[in-house]
Amino acid sequence: MKPLWACYRHLSGKESFASAAMQHDEECLFIINFRNDINTDMEIEYSGKYYDITRIDNFEGYKSDLSIYAKLSKK
Repeated sequence: MKPLWACYRHLSGKESFASAAMQHDEECLFIINFRNDINTDMEIEYSGKYYDITRIDNFEGYKSDLSIYAKLSKK
């Protein structure tokens, strides 16, 4: 897949706590333009590190942005 633009940020303490309560163990969030070819079997390379996609949120079907929650890969 070709590189694409993404907004990246670490999850806040509150978001991390909520993620752990849902058993997702997420560390960060990538926001990209909507695509329908992204799934949780993929990984993201960002700044020389790899992240496993834990879940994808398309905000109630709104097809503008896609929020991708991820955690640092153990590979």
